[in-house]
Amino acid sequence: MNPDGAFVSRVTNALIAIDVLMCALTVPLAIIVLYVLMKDRAYSGSFFTIYKVGLVYDILSLFTLHLTGVIPTRGGWVNEDFMESQLYLKTFYAVSYFTHTCQAATNLILSLNRATAVLLPMYHQKIWDNRFVLPICFLVQFCLGLHIAEQSLHLELYLMHYSTGERFPMTADTPGVRAFWLETFLTAFASCIAMTILYCIVHAPRTKKETSSNRRAFSLLCSSQ
Repeated sequence: MNPDGAFVSRVTNALIAIDVLMCALTVPLAIIVLYVLMKDRAYSGSFFTIYKVGLVYDILSLFTLHLTGVIPTRGGWVNEDFMESQLYLKTFYAVSYFTHTCQAATNLILSLNRATAVLLPMYHQKIWDNRFVLPICFLVQFCLGLHIAEQSLHLELYLMHYSTGERFPMTADTPGVRAFWLETFLTAFASCIAMTILYCIVHAPRTKKETSSNRRAFSLLCSSQ
């Protein structure tokens, strides 16, 4: 094995070990938080409903990513022929992109919820208590995840092998893959821009007093550096 390959393998194994450790710590905590939110009726508003749905996608993402992607690549307990099949590779990528897209959509819905609370306080409760609003948000979230997952099924995939025995699902460098990455990037970029604009509007000072206070706080921050 060449030195460069050995170094890459060591770094990859170290990162995966850290990732698995963080997952082992995060999943139980996320399940406990979800249990508390589901049990206590005090957490029944629109914000907490969105947050609970987001937690479900977080837990599902951690489970699927590690049980179907990370752990099987560590050894030979999963049949090699099955791991090299397009069924396994496409299923792993589709589930991964579905959960990650739904996670991103959760952040956008939460941003919209907080924006209406600040910008439209008189109408916030009325908007989000409408029986159609949350179901429509969750339907759009689910359909967006399905769309990205369906697009990932058209990728050309293969199982990359390290000489140390590790295996990793990979995408081939094709025009279709590049188009998929572009679509995924643009979707994520648009969501990030929308959330940034919403939070900037929410936290923008509305009076001269707030503006003056923010300037003084910024000056103190700069002088302390």
